[in-house]
This record gives sequence, C-alpha cells and structure tokens, in this order.
Amino acid sequence: MKSFSRASLLISTLLTASTAFGQSYLVAPAGSGGSIFPARASIAEVAQSTAPSHKAWELSLIPLFAAQGLDAASSWGHIETNPLMAGSNGTFGAKAAGIKIAFVAGAATAEYLLLKKHPAWQTLFVRLNEGNAILTTGFAVHNFIVVH
Repeated sequence: MKSFSRASLLISTLLTASTAFGQSYLVAPAGSGGSIFPARASIAEVAQSTAPSHKAWELSLIPLFAAQGLDAASSWGHIETNPLMAGSNGTFGAKAAGIKIAFVAGAATAEYLLLKKHPAWQTLFVRLNEGNAILTTGFAVHNFIVVH
C-alpha cells in the first residue's frame, strides 16, 4: 500500500505541475472559422489578456506556495541538514515549516512592493516564481521517492 501512495503522489505532483505551468485551453471565438480544437495559451497570456496588470504575478504565487507546502510535507519528521531549519532533535518539523512559510511570504511581499514601483518587472517575477516552484517540486518528489 505504501508504494501505491508514493506512485499516486508522484503522479498527482507531475499532473499539478503540468497543469500549473503547461498550456491551458481556451475556447475559440464563435465564428472565427478555426478548427474544432481550442486555441492554446499559457497562464501568463490568459492573465495578461483578461485581468489587471498584477494577475499573472498573483497566479504565479499559487504553484509557488503549493510547491513549498509539498516540499514541507515531503520533509516532515525526517533529518534536516540545514541547521537553521532543524528542530531540537535535528528533524524537519513545525519550526522549519514556520521558517519556510515566513520566508516565502516575505519574498512574495517584497515582490509585491517592487511590482508597485516597477510594474515592468512582472514577467521577471512570474518566471522566477515558476522556476522556484518547479525546482522545489522536484526536491519534494525526490524526497518522497528517496526518503519515504
């Protein structure tokens, strides 16, 4: 049963990552004469075309926080090599999760404040958040496969 849960977790993680950073499908406009298949657009393109200027950045925070949560779940109760994050018994626990949440929330707040002053940096922050989420998801998947 344990190997089934690892496989399920891996599959759901990969599907979540592909949904978050893959292509989203949009319905082709009526009378456009296009094919029966919908047009393809990335999340950032959809957000740019349908929402205020910060929408793409706001959407990039969802997979970022989800990936951090997944990484915390994959490390919970196991030996933590980072001395700042390790609890009194050397494992990842509530202290480490709190530090992780505070760090990511602080980074998101800094991005928000910088975007208010420099809106042109939105694409940069969206790409950084996507890259961070992909990398962190990879670490979490590795932890679930190796540690569990």
